[in-house]
Formats: sequence, structure tokens, C-alpha cells
Amino acid sequence: MCFFDSQYITDAEILGNVKDVIYQDCKFSENASISWDGENPLIINHQLFNNCIFNKNLDFEHTTFDSKIFNNTSKNVLSIGNLAITHCVINSEFVLNNYNIENIIIDSSSFDSTVSIKYNIVKDLTVINTSFYKPADMFQSKFEKFNITKSEFFDFAGFEKCIYGIKDSTDKEYLSRFTYSTFHGLTNFRGTKFYNGIDIKNTNLIESPNFLNAYISYNNSNRESFRIIKYSFDKIGNHIEANKYYVYEMQKYKEELSWKDQKQKRLLLWLNEKISDYGQSYLKPVIFMLVASIIYSFVIFGYENNYIYIFSPSVNSIIEKISNLLNSISKNIIPFSKILKNGMEFISLIFYLIFIVFIWQTIVAIKRHTSR
Repeated sequence: MCFFDSQYITDAEILGNVKDVIYQDCKFSENASISWDGENPLIINHQLFNNCIFNKNLDFEHTTFDSKIFNNTSKNVLSIGNLAITHCVINSEFVLNNYNIENIIIDSSSFDSTVSIKYNIVKDLTVINTSFYKPADMFQSKFEKFNITKSEFFDFAGFEKCIYGIKDSTDKEYLSRFTYSTFHGLTNFRGTKFYNGIDIKNTNLIESPNFLNAYISYNNSNRESFRIIKYSFDKIGNHIEANKYYVYEMQKYKEELSWKDQKQKRLLLWLNEKISDYGQSYLKPVIFMLVASIIYSFVIFGYENNYIYIFSPSVNSIIEKISNLLNSISKNIIPFSKILKNGMEFISLIFYLIFIVFIWQTIVAIKRHTSR
């Protein structure tokens, strides 16, 4: 193994070797970099690294790569302190697999061939103003912080079985963000875990993303992200998964509304949640309906045996006047007038309305579990 301190990397004609690279099995204890001198465009025509370790920074700036940067063959996990790719054009396949990396920053660059960033552990990945013209795959990598901003994916974008954030943490700094970016092809999040939530509200998804078997924390995620995910499942007919994210969407919507300005909407959402979990549970409204029918039976029993007049005889005349007034009003509501119990029309009307709500919530919940 070769050892280097600080190293400025340039292109070089090389003798034939087994791996066909300039640096093979090397360890860089200090910073290594490739940068433009400001006069002549820098072009790298040869493969650079095979099974190399970088203790500190590896910086690429204003460079065009016509050959692979990494051509690793080792099955061991290698390491890079910080990797920065700025204002670069990568024309050859970019493969960065099986690495432990502190930070990756890709800024204002272009990848014209396939990108493979698989099986990595990265503390912080930031992609800004970068274009990926061929498939880009980050399969089964782990990221604590993740941010893609103003970037464009023209082909397949794969994030399958990735892990984002830190488990059991609610810190918003670990929220995974896809901001003002465009995905033209299929975006695959199947089996991915977002432990601190996801933000795709400002993302342009030309095709519906695949979130099958994904875990997305409710904390830090926003309503629009849940709506997009819900719609992606609805579009392919997976209404069971869509219903789950519909509940999250409604819960976020309820949080957005204030009791001061939106009392009616919040009340309706609160009732919908308590009665049927936004249409997820058909058992809850059935139970509520049975409880209401029992209460109604006791009310009828009390009326028929005049128990209500026993407790406070001094106000019986007042109760009777109010009762007669409310009953006479209830009798004039035509759809219910023939089914209301004689002498307690108002109470009957209230319970019938309650039963209608519970029946409707039961029907909606059953429909959500079958088709929507």
C-alpha cells in the first residue's frame, strides 16, 4: 500500500497495470484534490482510484472526467472523510460503493453516465443544482442528513431500502428534503425508512413514485408530502396503502387549522378522527352506535315512567313548556316527522341524527377497506 500526505492529483499516462488505475491500494492521510488552474480546462482521461482510503478531504473542482474515478475491487468497506464534487462533468460511469463517508457535497455538476452510490454510510449528503442524465441508484445506503436541491434526474432514480435520519430522534435537522428538484423517470423508494420524516412538497415528480413498504415518520413530514404519497398509491389502485397516508394527511391538516379561525373545520376533523379514524375503522362507529342505542333506550324508559319529573318537581312546568316547544318544532321537519316518538320528538330527532352520522361513517370506512 502507498501512503500520501497532501496530494494534488493530475492526469498522467500510466504503464499497464492489473487494475488500470493511477492510484492503487493507496492511503491519503491529508487532503487530496483535483482543480482547474483557471486557464486550460482540466480533463482526466484515466481511471484514478482502486481500493483507496482518504482520511480527510477529497475535492474535485472544475474538472471533466472521461474515465471512472473509482474502480474498486475490494469487498471491504473503505472510507472518505469529506467528498466534494463542484462544477464537474462526469462522462464515465460513477461508482462509489461500500464507503463510510462523513460528508458528500455535489454542487453544479453533471453526470452523463450511470451513477451508483450503493451500500454506503454517509452522515451528510447534499446535492445542489446537479443533473443526472442516466440512472442514479443509491440502493441500501444510510444517510443521517439528506438534502437534494434544484437538481434534475432525467432517468431512473433509485433509493430502495435506504435508511434516512436517526431512529428514535425527532430532530428536524435530520428531515430528508427533496427541494425544487425534478424527477422525469421512475423514482423508487420501496422499502425505504425515513426515521425523521420526508419533505417532497416542492418536488416535481413526472411519474408516480414507488413507496411500497416504505416507513415514513409522521414527525416533521408535511401534509403535502403525505398527499403526494397517497396519490401515488391511489393511482396504481393500492387503496389500502393510500388510506394510511390519507389519515396522515388529514391529521396534518387538522394541525394546520387553528381553533380561533377555523373552529368548524377543526370540529369536523376532530369528530371524524374520533368516530372512525378518518374512515380507517368501521368497528368504532358501530360500537358508538350500539352505545347510543342503549342510552336512547334508557331515555325512552325514563320518559315512559316519568322519572324525569321526580328529581325536581318545582321546575316541571318549565321543563314541560320547553319540551313542548322543541317537540312542536321537531314535528315540522318533514323527513323525520313520521318516525319520531310521540311526546319526545326532539330527543328522538337528536338521536336519529347521531345514528345517521354513525351509519355514514361505517359505510365510508367499509368502502375505504374495499375500494375508494
